[in-house]
Amino acid sequence: MASSTPPEYTGSDRGSGLLTVTDGTIIGPNINEIVVSAGTLSVSGQTATITTGGGGGGGGVTTLSFGTTGLTPVAATTGAITVAGILNVSNGGTGTSSLNANEVLIGNGSNQIQTVGPLGDGQLLIGSAGTNPAVATLTEGTNITITEGAGTITIGTTAAAYGSWIASNGAGTSNIDSGDTLTFADGTGITTTFSGTGGATPNLQFRTDDSVLREPTETRVANQLPYFTGLASEVAMVGPLTNGQLLIGSTGNPPVAATLLEGANIVITPGAGTLEIGTTGLGTMSSWDLSANTGTTQTVLNGEDVLFLGDTAISPTVASTGLANQQITYVLEPEGDLQSSSNVSFKLTQATGSAGAPELRFRKSRGTVGAPSAIQDGDNLASVTAYPYTNAGTYELSGNFGWEANGTGGNSRFRVTTQVSGTTGMRFGTTNTGNFYMGSLTAGTGYAFPTTDGSANQTLVTDGAGNLSFATTGSISSGVATQVAFYSATNTLTGSSKFTWDDTLNAEHLEIQSGTALPMIIVNSSATGGARMDLTSTATASDGNSVATIDFGGLDSGGNSEYYGIMQIKSVDTTDATEKGQFVFSVAGTAAGVQGFPNVITFDSTGVTVNPDSVVEMDFVVNTDSQANAFLVDASLDDILTQVPFRDEIEIKKIDAGSNVAPDLKLFRDSANPAANDKLGQVLFSGRDSANTKINYASITGFIVDPTNPNHDGAIIFNCVRDGTSAPYMNIGKLSGGVRSVTINEDGLDNDFIVATTGQSEALKIDGSGDTLSLAVPINSYESSTPANGELLIGNGVAFNKGTLGSSNGSVIIDVSSTPGSIDLTTSTTGTVTEVGLSAPAAFSVSGSPVTGSGTLAFTGAGTASQVVLGDGTLGTKFEQFTVSGNTGTPQTITTGNTLKIDGTVASGITTEAIATDTLRVSLTTTGVVAGSYTSADITVDDQGRITAAANGSGGGGGTIGGTIDTTQVAFGTAGNTIGGDSNFSYTTGTGTLLLGAANAGFFGVGTAAAPTGSRVAEFQGSTASNNIALFKNTGGTSSLIQFEDTSTTDAPIIGSNANDLILETQNAIGTIKFETNASVLAMQLKADKNMRLVGKLAEYGDVAPTDGQLLIGSTAGGTFEAATLTQGSNISITNNAGGITITGTASMSSFSIRGDGSNTSQVDDGDTVQFTGGNGITTAVSVPETVTITLDDTAVTPGTYGSATTVPVFNVDQQGRITLATNSLLSGFTLTADSGSNQTVSIGNTMDIAGGTGISTVVGATDTVTVNLDDTAVTAGSYTSADITVDAQGRITAAANGSGGGGGTPAGANTEIQFNNSGAFGASDRFKFDTSTNTFTVGEVDALNNKQVIFNQFAGDLSTQSYGGTITSDASGIAFLYTSGLISGPAEINGMKLDDRRHQLETGKTTTQSFGQTQNSIPQAGGQVIDCYPTQGGLIVLTGSTPGATDTINLVLAQDSLLAQYNSRARPWTNSGVDPPPTNTVDLTGYGTWQVGDQVTVLAMLDQGEVPNITIRSYNSEADGAATPTAPPQDDPAYATPINGIPSDTIGGGQQTITTNYTAKTFILVEDPRAAVGVQWVCIG
Repeated sequence: MASSTPPEYTGSDRGSGLLTVTDGTIIGPNINEIVVSAGTLSVSGQTATITTGGGGGGGGVTTLSFGTTGLTPVAATTGAITVAGILNVSNGGTGTSSLNANEVLIGNGSNQIQTVGPLGDGQLLIGSAGTNPAVATLTEGTNITITEGAGTITIGTTAAAYGSWIASNGAGTSNIDSGDTLTFADGTGITTTFSGTGGATPNLQFRTDDSVLREPTETRVANQLPYFTGLASEVAMVGPLTNGQLLIGSTGNPPVAATLLEGANIVITPGAGTLEIGTTGLGTMSSWDLSANTGTTQTVLNGEDVLFLGDTAISPTVASTGLANQQITYVLEPEGDLQSSSNVSFKLTQATGSAGAPELRFRKSRGTVGAPSAIQDGDNLASVTAYPYTNAGTYELSGNFGWEANGTGGNSRFRVTTQVSGTTGMRFGTTNTGNFYMGSLTAGTGYAFPTTDGSANQTLVTDGAGNLSFATTGSISSGVATQVAFYSATNTLTGSSKFTWDDTLNAEHLEIQSGTALPMIIVNSSATGGARMDLTSTATASDGNSVATIDFGGLDSGGNSEYYGIMQIKSVDTTDATEKGQFVFSVAGTAAGVQGFPNVITFDSTGVTVNPDSVVEMDFVVNTDSQANAFLVDASLDDILTQVPFRDEIEIKKIDAGSNVAPDLKLFRDSANPAANDKLGQVLFSGRDSANTKINYASITGFIVDPTNPNHDGAIIFNCVRDGTSAPYMNIGKLSGGVRSVTINEDGLDNDFIVATTGQSEALKIDGSGDTLSLAVPINSYESSTPANGELLIGNGVAFNKGTLGSSNGSVIIDVSSTPGSIDLTTSTTGTVTEVGLSAPAAFSVSGSPVTGSGTLAFTGAGTASQVVLGDGTLGTKFEQFTVSGNTGTPQTITTGNTLKIDGTVASGITTEAIATDTLRVSLTTTGVVAGSYTSADITVDDQGRITAAANGSGGGGGTIGGTIDTTQVAFGTAGNTIGGDSNFSYTTGTGTLLLGAANAGFFGVGTAAAPTGSRVAEFQGSTASNNIALFKNTGGTSSLIQFEDTSTTDAPIIGSNANDLILETQNAIGTIKFETNASVLAMQLKADKNMRLVGKLAEYGDVAPTDGQLLIGSTAGGTFEAATLTQGSNISITNNAGGITITGTASMSSFSIRGDGSNTSQVDDGDTVQFTGGNGITTAVSVPETVTITLDDTAVTPGTYGSATTVPVFNVDQQGRITLATNSLLSGFTLTADSGSNQTVSIGNTMDIAGGTGISTVVGATDTVTVNLDDTAVTAGSYTSADITVDAQGRITAAANGSGGGGGTPAGANTEIQFNNSGAFGASDRFKFDTSTNTFTVGEVDALNNKQVIFNQFAGDLSTQSYGGTITSDASGIAFLYTSGLISGPAEINGMKLDDRRHQLETGKTTTQSFGQTQNSIPQAGGQVIDCYPTQGGLIVLTGSTPGATDTINLVLAQDSLLAQYNSRARPWTNSGVDPPPTNTVDLTGYGTWQVGDQVTVLAMLDQGEVPNITIRSYNSEADGAATPTAPPQDDPAYATPINGIPSDTIGGGQQTITTNYTAKTFILVEDPRAAVGVQWVCIG
């Protein structure tokens, strides 16, 4: 940076360090730098004054302009400038020349500021919408007084402090006026008590007297009982009572809470709310009888013991205490068995006259026998179990029956379990309510059986809620053998000859017939993975076998059933865990001239193969939108033809470890007549110009120079476009003068040839326009050797050879070793001069040179009399004169011939002396004073300040040095006439360093009357005319900077100047520049990240206080921010408030339309939401403010450049044109193979010769073309009738003549009908056609009434044995797929599938699955929500989460026709006329907006453990027109309700189902029902 001319001020502010400018505003501490631009800064004490304006050598103001401010200069722009005019509002002015005293300013946009007022006493500015605030006074209202004063407003009231109020008892009223007394008197049974006088809080208490019961006065606790005391109607409390306590009376006293006492043989057990009273005995017993089923009755006397004995696995237990427990319990021991080698029976025999029966009692409790506890719900109460001894040699569980607890109160459920196929499971049982259940039904539901019998032929039916009843369930209409039964109406089964099942052993198959082209098999799935169809072969695993085949067949012209296409899956590897398969597509056609089923394409784990069998007739073709054969792999020519360009890059990759192999890029011109200058190949580098025209900017072209065998010559030319024309820059192989060369710039254009090195950008340069060659580097080798000292390049007429100088007669001494790189030539002392020459610089001319023998050399000047010879030998202008000037006097001109005298005078004390040709000595003359040292000298000084006399003085001044002054210490007075020094005040002459103060101490003051005050380290004061107190100047040509540091500073802040700029800089990235109003209040802060932080509030702007709603608005013209208010535009209302602005739109948008790429539009109404949904590869994001960002998604490709001289790029491109994979493939050779012979590797640089064989000749044509010609035979070209022909071994006709008969014929049938062999003639059929205009291939009868089926057979073996893999049969009723593994007479399996257009479902005749599941639709239960459920969201609807506060409603959405109000199976989901997206996990397609007949939906409650669900299931419908377009959303309305179990399920209809038990499910099946209003209803099971 250039040094700064203006003065600058810096200083330390480690203390308070405040800086005050002349207007009194405190800028703040931590000032790093103050730069005064175009002005001066003077410092006096703590005050710095900045003065701007002219002066000095900085130059005057040259231009002064006030722009559009309204100000103009009155006088010129130099010197004192007078400015006139009125500063307009947009530049911070008022726009007026005067303002009246005490008026209030009102903003008026950019116009002149308006005023109101002045305001009188008590007047206010009151806002007025849309206009200036008005000066007005407050107006008095009712009972209000307003008194205005100077700066005051007093608001009072005229209303009395108290008026009156009314007291009423409901029957009468009374006015209570001010001063009245309202007395609350005692009434019947009421006593009043008033307290709170004397300033206390008033309290009026009403209390009942003795005539009524009163609340107890004592403190009450929970569970106490009241009783009447009999005194003053008081009620007292007793209790609370503990467990077993009773309230027992006491004569004349209050009742007492007490417990009962036990008497003799009495046991009392108190409990919570219970009191158990028992006995310990029955008195004195004399005897009792003991008897059993067998044996003699025994008498047991009082005091005798009875022994109860057990037996095997039976143990008796006698209770030990309590009369109630005197019982014997026999139990089977847990580990015991009743074992016997003979039959074991447990018999209960009873012979009584009562209706009772023997009882086998099972007693179950929890706890222990001595201390039983209650059972729990689900406890196993009793079980009778069968454990047979099985053939496995063990006892195993075979089955049981028993009871389990239903709750804890003794209710039970019964269940029976058996073992089937080795698995034990529950078979049937009873529910909590006594219903019967079995199978998948749960114990919570089950079936309630009817209690009376039904009629003949009736069956049991369920109402879906677990209730069974007898009913007539339908009928079976007519049908014949093999027909598959299906429902033709509700509860009615029927059959059709178009839908049959043949159960013949080894020929089982399902046949579906149809006479239309509609789908015969339709498979729909709501599963996430979509529909699936399994084709599985159970034959023995073998590699290469076909495991599944689909044949596509039809009739030929002879009416025969033939296959035209085959799809099959083969087992390539059947090894367990490494299985591999292959997908093969085959079509009918020829392979090597033989009719068959050549494979077209295969898919397997190794990749995709087209023409896997190398069929010569099978090309691979890719067409584009506008280019046929855009990419063609010609199977017969073994080449690739592309007619569209590659995009981005091409990579050729060769994977080989060899050192001599690499990828090859071959450009082969196969020409039969090669000639010189033929182009062999060209690489073009193209791009677009500014006019969007495609231009070839550069190219590399190969040419034939000489095609003569074997002396071939070629060339490569590198061209670039220059000035719009392509020109050769380098030609490799050009024939120049009979020699091959590398020619640079052969057209002689203004192109330079430059060779650069690491140190020289133009080490070698051939200038195309200057015809010069320059070398910037030395030549270190020539003719394969390093040059020796003194070697020169010497021409020999043909070339330069290395050589050295020589002296033929020894008269010249040549020295090349003293200084390498130079040659020193000297003459010897002897010799004869044979020739003398003379040369001279340009200022002279020489004649007569050289002189040989004798002669005269003339040396003359070449210039004129007014010229002189300069030092470089050239002519220059002769010196004429110069001017001499001094401090005073008139300047003098010294011309040629004059003498300049430098004169000294005695008076001035200067003498001059010329002492040499070019030297003048100027001396100070002596004054007569004696040189020497003087003490307290008395001196005489002349006008020039020289001492003319000196002598030692006698007094005054002087003094002595006190103490010792060390080197560099500065002497200063320490006492009267005493000079001392201090180490804290030193000056080093070598560095010019003045040090003042000790570390962290010391003060420095300039122009101050006392030491610096406070904590200042330095203080500058003064009063100078220039206002400069101190100058800090850097003469080094860079910025003048002063740095401030303290002990915690890193990258300390600086203050300084740069040119005309004042620099305040924080060098640390986190530092700030702060301006403070006092030592601690921050007014403004500039952060190091260049942002400005305003800590306090902005009180004024442009010296004017802001008004309500004013903003700082940028002005381009003024380059400033102006204080202004927003202006209302159309349909906008703006209200300016104190510190706020309210902007209200007065107009609203009703709607607008949006449209995508197509022509369809959608209206967006006010309040609607427009959703921007990303498609494939597109992501959308919404951000503030009102921004939708549409982003092209990243693909997995790595950004970069692909392709090089040795690689070609390989790309994968998705449907959106994005590159999803990019790799480089090395250029390599390829393998050449043929029908016979060994494979050959053709590497880059090799030449491949395509040689003709028998009857074949090849011709090289264009660069990339080899033409293979079939040689002519001796046959005469022409047409022959019933020809007799001769064919050679290659199948060529070598002779032909007209024959005598056979063959011939004309096409049969109508246009588009395909020809076939019909008994030796052309045949055709309208059931076998191909229409090229629509690319439609039709097989089968068009007329559905004829109902002719179409059969496609797929042969996988020998056609002669009719071995085939399967058949597809199509007719009006559907499509049948037949999969076989043997002859046609033995089909192995058949699956029938049919698309039902009514229900949009695929019906299958026979489908076997190992498991069946539904997609789960999980819904968190939130309470109060209504969830519309659609099929694609999942048929298993699971409610999860915690218990809500309100009912959640599951709506199984159906659709009904908007006109007929009938079920509409074709409806799409409701999307609000396309404004909204389809519901989650649905698509806007036909049939996806409704459940279909036959759908089974399960709703399951699976809340958190312990939660109680609250779920209602309904089904109400949306509306859709005949085109399946939804016209109204689902509505909870009787007109749109679908019945569930015969009752409309809307809120009014009440047919909804509920789930209120956790882990409970209900299943709903949609069935056709003509009785229902909409034609369908749901049947609920569970």
